Amino acid sequence: MSKAESIRVYYREHPDATYKEVAEALNLEEGFVRSNVYRDINQYKICVRKEDGSLDYEFYYKADEEKKEFLTYTKEVLLELVEQLRSANRRETDSNQIRLNCKEIRSLLQEIAKL
Repeated sequence: MSKAESIRVYYREHPDATYKEVAEALNLEEGFVRSNVYRDINQYKICVRKEDGSLDYEFYYKADEEKKEFLTYTKEVLLELVEQLRSANRRETDSNQIRLNCKEIRSLLQEIAKL
């Protein structure tokens, strides 16, 4: 886990923590913590400072969970397409069509492996 990620995790568990508390808990410099939080708020837009001064990283974690769910769904769809092509190949008699289906299956499997 990177230092920036460890800061995010700490603030998720302790949203009211000060820069100094986080720096001491994670054995980092206070300026480093301050700059990472500033970057998360202004540049990456993954953190929000609430009215009471606490930090909210929920958007960051929610987006990460949604991305994982989307990748899982994408894999399911691609696997379903592979199965449809395999089923079509079992019934197909034209060798050219079988070859094209096999090529497409291979392409889909490579795409699934990348996910």
